[in-house]
Amino acid sequence: MKPLTTHEEFCLKNAAHFVAARGRTPATRTREQFATLPEAEAFGAAIGDGRTMIYAVTNLGIPPTSPTPEGTHHEYQISNRHAD
Repeated sequence: MKPLTTHEEFCLKNAAHFVAARGRTPATRTREQFATLPEAEAFGAAIGDGRTMIYAVTNLGIPPTSPTPEGTHHEYQISNRHAD
């Protein structure tokens, strides 16, 4: 795994929660929220297909000119190698 950027380190260290996302298209996408990274990783591991993406989500707002997938949170996508 490549080294984390400063932003990625910040999000991982300051995560308010973690989201496990599955599904390639919006119509099939599901998101489950977890309090800890190990809980999110266990969710992905239980499925076991290597396709669960985990995001570290902070509770900090962002400027309206810098939207993220959640719109009001910083997110850092953790490699799916950690999930399954």
